[in-house]
Amino acid sequence: FSPNAKQDCELIDKRLFAITRTNEKTGQKIKVRINVSKEDVEIFDTGVDIIKGSKINRGYVMKPYEILWIQ
Repeated sequence: FSPNAKQDCELIDKRLFAITRTNEKTGQKIKVRINVSKEDVEIFDTGVDIIKGSKINRGYVMKPYEILWIQ
C-alpha cells in the first residue's frame, strides 16, 4: 500500500479515530479504526482486518483501545 495514498479523517464516533486511505492509482482502500476509549464501540464497516486476518461484519463491536485495518 502506497505511503503517498490519499488520507481522509472521518467523524464516525467521538470514541474512534477513523481514517480511510485510498490509492488513487489502484482504487485500493484501507480503513483504519482505532478505539481510543475504555468503552466497547460498535462499528458498521465490512471487510477483512488485514492485521489479524479476521472478517469484520456490520455491527462489529470494537474492544477498548482495539485497532483495525480493514480492507
